[in-house]
Amino acid sequence: MTIIALGAIEAVEELGYRVPEDISVIGIDDVYPAKLHRVKLTTLAQDKIGIGELCAKIVIDKIKNSNNNEIIQKYSQQS
Repeated sequence: MTIIALGAIEAVEELGYRVPEDISVIGIDDVYPAKLHRVKLTTLAQDKIGIGELCAKIVIDKIKNSNNNEIIQKYSQQS
């Protein structure tokens, strides 16, 4: 999604606005091209492997305990 954010910056600038002075843009995924762009883009890094592992564990648990209709919500905060 950071690539989309970089495209949004280009579109905003074509319309005559300035980033970050007029409009703020934030990306996710923290991919390398964000570091190369002339505007320093705020990006959020995601633990893709950890998210995948957690999802797999939840699915396996749901399969093993199919009678359990509990809603699962997981949040992670890093400082």
